[in-house]
Amino acid sequence: MGFRVIYSLVIMDYHGDWLTSLAWFIVFMMILTSPSILKTYIHRISKDSETGTKSNSFWRHKPITPIVNKQDLQLSQKINPDIKSYMMQIDSFIEENNFFRQQGLSINDFAHKLKMPKSHLSFLFKYHSEISFTDFKKYVRIKNAIQLIDNDYLKSNTFDSLAKEVGFTTYNTFFISFKEVTGKAPQNYLSAMEKDVVR
Repeated sequence: MGFRVIYSLVIMDYHGDWLTSLAWFIVFMMILTSPSILKTYIHRISKDSETGTKSNSFWRHKPITPIVNKQDLQLSQKINPDIKSYMMQIDSFIEENNFFRQQGLSINDFAHKLKMPKSHLSFLFKYHSEISFTDFKKYVRIKNAIQLIDNDYLKSNTFDSLAKEVGFTTYNTFFISFKEVTGKAPQNYLSAMEKDVVR
């Protein structure tokens, strides 16, 4: 009888630990796959547009995830001494150019423009960036849109033309991306900005 009670407590504890682990794993996966991850950059973008400072701090000098692929390990040894300069090259290029305002750009196009091997650029986004290349492109385009809004682009242009100006194919994709990155609809961002100017 006592053995049965102990056995069922052990089994229940085992299942309880397993269920807790599963619950945490599901929460972790939801955080990783949620587009709202970009919301962590809301304040960063606002501060960038207000102060003109550079803060693309989604780069990490140490790998974010373990490098287990043999080919990636070899590449890591090859580019590790230059990793910081690659990050600085990307950041300064983005600050000085409006490259992503062109539609349909791929990581190959970006690597070619940077004169960097595509394998190196892919490696950087895979292991040293908190966001994917697709989200990076979205972030840069929305940052460009905010700069244009702050410079009164919308006084003589529409939101639709703003979307196309910064590289989005449709206003709908621009609207969704703007809200993901800033937490506000473009119109709400403009209204808040106008209220700040009035104050």
